[in-house]
Amino acid sequence: MDLIKELDNNIFEYSDHLSKKSVVIGVSCGVDSMVLLNLLEKVSEKYKFNIVVAHVNHKRRAESEEEEAYIRTFCDGKYKLYVKEMTYDTDYDTSFQDYARKERLKFFFDVMDKENASILFLAHHLNDDIETSIMHFIRGASLNSIAGLKMATFIDDKIILRPLINVLKDDLYKYAKDNNIKFFEDKTNFEDDYTRNRIRHKIVAELFRENPSFKDNFLSYKEKLSYASSLINDIRDKYIKEYIKKEDNLISFNIDNFNKLDSIIQDEVLFEILKKYNFSKANINELKKLINSNKKNLVTNYKDICLLKEDNEIKISNVLYKKEEFFLKIDKIGKYKISDDLEIDFEKVDNISTYYDFCISNVDIIWYNTNMFPFVLRTRKDGDSILLSKGHKKIKDLLIDEHIKPLDKDKTLLLLDKDNNIISVLGIKKSHILTQSKDNNLLIKINRRTK
Repeated sequence: MDLIKELDNNIFEYSDHLSKKSVVIGVSCGVDSMVLLNLLEKVSEKYKFNIVVAHVNHKRRAESEEEEAYIRTFCDGKYKLYVKEMTYDTDYDTSFQDYARKERLKFFFDVMDKENASILFLAHHLNDDIETSIMHFIRGASLNSIAGLKMATFIDDKIILRPLINVLKDDLYKYAKDNNIKFFEDKTNFEDDYTRNRIRHKIVAELFRENPSFKDNFLSYKEKLSYASSLINDIRDKYIKEYIKKEDNLISFNIDNFNKLDSIIQDEVLFEILKKYNFSKANINELKKLINSNKKNLVTNYKDICLLKEDNEIKISNVLYKKEEFFLKIDKIGKYKISDDLEIDFEKVDNISTYYDFCISNVDIIWYNTNMFPFVLRTRKDGDSILLSKGHKKIKDLLIDEHIKPLDKDKTLLLLDKDNNIISVLGIKKSHILTQSKDNNLLIKINRRTK
């Protein structure tokens, strides 16, 4: 395979981004990136670009120091070089490989900004592409992900180019040997500790043994899959633009509109709007079950998101829901400021006959007895119930009947007397117990500040 011709064909359409500019290439010192560096050098005069090398020392292997020393010597006086020596936070929230990949890309983009470069060259090859596609297929990912790596990826004003994406690694080894190119082998690539390595050794190798023409079949399959993915993505993106609302950390959409979509499009919409969470197909299926559950109102944490369902609307936030707990013991007459929006006044009153009827009908005024001190004001618990005229009713069911929104349910405050009777669900309902109380001399007023 003529790798010079392959490279030339794949970068020609980006000539305007190359001419008289700097390009950045990520170099690991493996055979793929050292071959790509050699190829770029051979076409650099034709396209009139300057090569800037970016190398990451992951400091996970003893050979990493030797590789860094080699690339420094190799580039000295020839190419401008940037080196990043990695340090690792032990509590990074992804796998090591995912974390390292993100850190590398961030470093490469920083170098591009410093050099005013718009193109980043990466040395991904066909074997990488096949492995990536199989990994996504096994895991259950979006159609776009299963379609594999792209020749070109556009991120804001930057272009990631993979001009060797259709080249087998064996062709890279042959080119390196024919052109006397020194490279380093990462010994961990031959171990089976990582999923990608197991796929490489046990699946991809067997596919080529089974069918030596697997390369052509894969490229044909990828072309069709990419085309299908492009059509679906157009439908997906149009829907997202018209119906998905994004505001700060919140994503929201209408359930009825969402359910008009074909199930495949629904999957792709959820994959896209939640792509930073790296959800699998199984995760997406669970989310769809929550979206279409029989519960009209629901708030739940799933993985790294909070899903809120209110009637016919779904809201998704990256701020996980945490139930609010409140407890206050009230053992004497006085005013109690609960929050900026709520105050409760316990006042001893000998005669309330002048506005007794008002007390009965108003949920924010309670007529009771001082001998029921101490009172407790707290958030609800499982099993809480209140006595109404027709008998006891669970607070959970009362809040459903009153159409209280999910996030407001756990903020609801209950007022209990010394006998642990719930005498009021603040602002919603008073207990029938209050009608049975005698010789009342306590006026409890709930004062709310409306926004």
